[in-house]
Amino acid sequence: MPRAGRFEGAYRDFEKALEFDDISEDARENVRLSLINISIRLKDADRALKHLTVRDDPKVFYGIAQLILNTKSGDESRRYIEKIFNLAQSNPQKAEVLWVLGEHEKTLGNVETAAKLMSEARSACPQSATQYRLLSLAYVFVNLGDYQEAAKLFDEALSNDDTASPDVLADAAYAFKRAGNNRKSMEYFTRSIKAYGSRSEDAADIRSKIYSPGTPIGTRGRILLFLSRSGSGESNIGGKTHRGQEIYYQMINDNGQKLSLYLSYGLTLSAENDDEGWDTGMYVLGLRYKPISDANLSIALERHWKQDEPNDWQMRMGYSWDKGSDLNVVDSSWDYLFYYGEVAHLLDAGRTFAVVESRIGRSTR
Repeated sequence: MPRAGRFEGAYRDFEKALEFDDISEDARENVRLSLINISIRLKDADRALKHLTVRDDPKVFYGIAQLILNTKSGDESRRYIEKIFNLAQSNPQKAEVLWVLGEHEKTLGNVETAAKLMSEARSACPQSATQYRLLSLAYVFVNLGDYQEAAKLFDEALSNDDTASPDVLADAAYAFKRAGNNRKSMEYFTRSIKAYGSRSEDAADIRSKIYSPGTPIGTRGRILLFLSRSGSGESNIGGKTHRGQEIYYQMINDNGQKLSLYLSYGLTLSAENDDEGWDTGMYVLGLRYKPISDANLSIALERHWKQDEPNDWQMRMGYSWDKGSDLNVVDSSWDYLFYYGEVAHLLDAGRTFAVVESRIGRSTR
């Protein structure tokens, strides 16, 4: 007999058993649960709902909700989900239905709806948020670009898991990096590298995904020294040679809030004037402050010493924003947007000037 036929026969036999008055309550309950289980195997939502009660385990609600979404569609699916949700009296039961709905919306690509439903499930019954579900919700928030919430969920799911996947740990580091929490990003980055063990090529790949070369990671109270150069140190543009260099002490780097003291110089030489010294030159001593962790806004106060021109004080403020500059862990292709704007004022000269740059493109991996 085909398998479906055997289940149909079993269903009829169990239904007949419920007609007897002399079976115990425990036996009657076991028969009812067996009828639900057989109905799920037969993919029959009507019969499963018929035997569902308000006292059933939350996992039974989860199984039937999945069955409804797998076998019904459109308005019919919504009516059946409304039925089961009305039967769910306890928060754990409601949470299981919401988790099913959230995962379903996620598979359809409706990430905003998925985030709402899964977050409601987590609020209704925090105990229902298994590690798998926390990670699933974290990736939903990554998709939405809400890295603060994604990072919290990654941390809740992975903080005490010594056997976590190195790829998932790397994604957590990526989320913390985008959220501006350098300490936690480094923590998960380190855990990811350790999890890879001897697989150095994978470790190198994930390292390049999380941090660009020279990214300073530090803590409040430490004074760090970095050296950066303008371009390669020397360039030739429009028949003029430009040379520049900067050295700075980073006095504070606390979760994206930074304070740096820097000294730089810039020199320009005309091609026809290479035997007569530099045409222009300027030395700068400045203090640069980034006050907001999750916004790339910098304010600087500088003292300028100029060749053949009056010295001056300058106030500068710059802001940049980008989307899609980091490797996307979810999509194979994504939009790239970049904006940079800066305004400066020379205090003694009384001059103000500004510069704006923007870029747009498409990235793939």
